[in-house]
Amino acid sequence: MAKILLITILLICCYTDLRTRKLYNWATLGGALLGFITNYYYLGTRGLSIAFIGWVTGIIVLIIPYSMGGIGAGDVKLLGAIGAFLGPYRAVQSFLIAAILGGIYAAAILSKQKKLLAITKGSIMELSIFVMSGFQINTFVGEKDGTAAATIPYGLLLSIGALVVFLLGV
Repeated sequence: MAKILLITILLICCYTDLRTRKLYNWATLGGALLGFITNYYYLGTRGLSIAFIGWVTGIIVLIIPYSMGGIGAGDVKLLGAIGAFLGPYRAVQSFLIAAILGGIYAAAILSKQKKLLAITKGSIMELSIFVMSGFQINTFVGEKDGTAAATIPYGLLLSIGALVVFLLGV
């Protein structure tokens, strides 16, 4: 039953993220609540503890990218829900798989737009400045069009990461 609940939540989030670029609270927060209930049902108070630590871990992992505007609040809540179901270790594994997929996705999009080389050079230059400045954050004004086409559906990638971890036991 827990497998069906988690897979259903992840598939809903995949669909809504691709279709509307939104992850709805009823799916993410409802998913977290189901993760708490499911873990409590199967493992008692120990399961409740695992779900809580997993939920907090999922949120903490993405809070900095969210605060910097790199991802949306729905993505943070989704990783929290994944953590509530799978626990802290698997939440981090899901994030790492999603991060790798996100890099591949971004590289493919940039390559298709013939911007990969320019962006890579710019990133290396910014990283060099960051290192030479003693790891101080510098803000550069860049071009942003704010369209949905220029964003990565990270909820989809988090869901795929969680499915890989959950179903393959990675």
